[in-house]
Amino acid sequence: MKEELRNKYSGNLETALVNCRYHVDLAECVCDSPRAIGGCLKCDLKQVQTFLEGLPPNTTEGFFNEFCIKSERGFPLCCETGPPQGYLITVERYPKWYSLYLLSTIHDSTTIYKLEDHPLGVGASAHGEGECLEHGESSIGDHTWNPRFVQAVADYIECEVDSLAWELIVGRWEIESKYNYDYPPTKSERSRKE
Repeated sequence: MKEELRNKYSGNLETALVNCRYHVDLAECVCDSPRAIGGCLKCDLKQVQTFLEGLPPNTTEGFFNEFCIKSERGFPLCCETGPPQGYLITVERYPKWYSLYLLSTIHDSTTIYKLEDHPLGVGASAHGEGECLEHGESSIGDHTWNPRFVQAVADYIECEVDSLAWELIVGRWEIESKYNYDYPPTKSERSRKE
């Protein structure tokens, strides 16, 4: 089977399919279980496996880049939640953020807006700034967004924040806060000082 995959796929796609098959074998179907929370992992993975196995021969990872929604700077936007019904707030998959993005899907066509360029963006930004000021916080750090600001903007627009974008926003804000507020140094930071 490994040789068959190596002949058909390259690099990361081969690894993805091997991992997918492995986890499909391990997972237990819980579609009919009354204790199941959310979807069935086994069935979801089977769909991914079927998709990967149906790709044309010699498919590379570059195949997927054609389907990425990209910012005006050419960086992929986080879009793990799927095409929005209405608006979806997201960020670039890149270390430095300059804008929040609104994705809007109408009739299977996705439009990308920078928050500051969309008519709703001005009011939403003002609302978010107000929320942050009430808590004595800034809406933006060093190329990262305050999660309180992002949530206030989403509430104002009545939309979701992409799930991956939210994890990145919260994680980066926490990391930046750690370095801005004199948290105790980690073990590796202490050893570098000594």
